[in-house]
Amino acid sequence: MSDDDALREEYLAFGDELGFLPKLHGPSYEDLVAQDTENTMALLAKYTFPGPDASVERSEHKTSSGIRLKAYRPDTLKPGQPLVYYIHGGGFAMGSVDLDDRFCDLLSKATGCIFVSVEYRLAPAFKHPVPLDDCVEGAKWCVENAASLGAKAGGIVIAGKSAGGGLVFGTALRLVDEGRGGDVAGLVPCQPLTVHPDAVPEEDRGRYGSYDENELHAAPLDDPYIWPLQHKNLAALPKTYMNGCGADTLRDDARLMKDLLDLNGVPNQYEEYEKLPHYFFVFPSSHLDKLRDEYFDKTAKGILWVMEE
Repeated sequence: MSDDDALREEYLAFGDELGFLPKLHGPSYEDLVAQDTENTMALLAKYTFPGPDASVERSEHKTSSGIRLKAYRPDTLKPGQPLVYYIHGGGFAMGSVDLDDRFCDLLSKATGCIFVSVEYRLAPAFKHPVPLDDCVEGAKWCVENAASLGAKAGGIVIAGKSAGGGLVFGTALRLVDEGRGGDVAGLVPCQPLTVHPDAVPEEDRGRYGSYDENELHAAPLDDPYIWPLQHKNLAALPKTYMNGCGADTLRDDARLMKDLLDLNGVPNQYEEYEKLPHYFFVFPSSHLDKLRDEYFDKTAKGILWVMEE
């Protein structure tokens, strides 16, 4: 069976429309950047990407050490909702706050919540533990400033996707281990990175086969904050909504974490999008409209679910 046989018809139609299916092969950082640039140029030549939503008010902020934060205040704001702290993806080496404007626009409007996105520093210029440290610092800033931004004072919801989804767990676990678990009201990791393949627990190795990790980040294999599947206190995590994709390189990261959340008694929901790859929802092809709408609708409902007391 070819790789294409494992993909939804809608996604294959998108590939036919574009002329290829976007992929990042690596293996070097330079290769990844070149491939990402090539994909982006082809997409921009074919499609019009939606711009920032004018009904979402944005404001710029910084932590005491200068970490950039962007806040999103939707016109649908519902008083008394927790702040959602968002961590973008990109394999610890790519991505930015601004590139994920649309993601935060859609989910802030759908949930009626204040979102704050963190511009953590990236590898290879800034290796482990800098990205995680930046995310933890940003989370603490959000807890301290939630009320002044118009959100509920107290615990925040931490959300993110891909490497950012892994940093959701890492940030929450750092806060838990610092005695600040009450600062985290819920988690929403989307297609998260949770374990280095060389550190998959022995009992799970037969079930893990979906990801070859790039070494740009240089995190130790036994670091339980970057590879949270290894953390010994997952039971301390709050309600978690997680999603994954059946044709995703990080599929098994999500599935194994779901099993451990269940084993540790963490209230959680997990949804998997069969025969769809990583980040399928970012492409503005009409072939993907229904699937994209479904993804954002379910993710918004997941955010609201973790907020329920």
